[in-house]
Amino acid sequence: MYDGVGRLLGEDEVNPTTGQVRPGADCRTGFVIRGGHVLTAWHCASDLGGSNARCWIQFRGSLAQPLTVPVKYDDHSATLDVAIMALDPERLHGLGPTEALHTLGCLALPLGIECNYHDDVRIEGFPISSLNPNGHSLGGRVHDVRALVGTTQAIKLHVDELAAAVPEQAGGLSGGPVLRHFEGRETVVGLVRSYPSDAMPTISPEPGGTFSLDYRTVAVGGALIVSRMGDIATAFPRVAEAMDGFDAEFEKTRERLRRLKRISESISAETRQQAEMKIVDFYLFGDGWLGGANER
Repeated sequence: MYDGVGRLLGEDEVNPTTGQVRPGADCRTGFVIRGGHVLTAWHCASDLGGSNARCWIQFRGSLAQPLTVPVKYDDHSATLDVAIMALDPERLHGLGPTEALHTLGCLALPLGIECNYHDDVRIEGFPISSLNPNGHSLGGRVHDVRALVGTTQAIKLHVDELAAAVPEQAGGLSGGPVLRHFEGRETVVGLVRSYPSDAMPTISPEPGGTFSLDYRTVAVGGALIVSRMGDIATAFPRVAEAMDGFDAEFEKTRERLRRLKRISESISAETRQQAEMKIVDFYLFGDGWLGGANER
């Protein structure tokens, strides 16, 4: 686990002085980016008060003692299911705002946007089935970089540990970073937003009881849905500032080029040869050439 990946906790779920987490506290994940901000899932922030959220994020990792930092709502996108949390200086204990921002800056994770089909990735967070207070890391593979959530594109991952006979429970991973190894280092390419949950039909035992669905905390088929970091950076200038050299227009161009490349790779060899011959005909004989290949 990276030191900058923390557990997001409500004001009544942790003692900020001792770092003691209340038994039964909910599991949510967030992580630090440059600029002293914390990213998490909007539905996690909503559970903590939405636009009025004031909560804590606790970091453990390799730290000698838990570091519990107060954060508050700053901005969000419901479409991307992303919330930005900022340092809450009014509730700092033992650290000044400047020192606290510097500490968060040292914990920041590097951000990236490169993500392709079949990439191996890692997910860090606090799944509710894990008994490790320091968090847990899971491995996954990219199955789709354009999975639709409504009208919004997202990344779909397959995670083996979520599809086991006795699976990890995906609840608690929301808001966590998805990391891809690229050019010698890991970068965050996405943020966990949801998972396709298993719905079980239930009927209340009373006569004429009502029918309902009970959603279990397992990910059907091991699927995990992730908001793309490129989309997050486009939506939030402060996230773009935290990403080295990010340019929204340039990334749109790169996305179009990647799409063309995939289309090109999907063309059969026979079709490709026919297209190449037509190009040769055009350059050799111009628009007026009507002969076939055997007449050249």
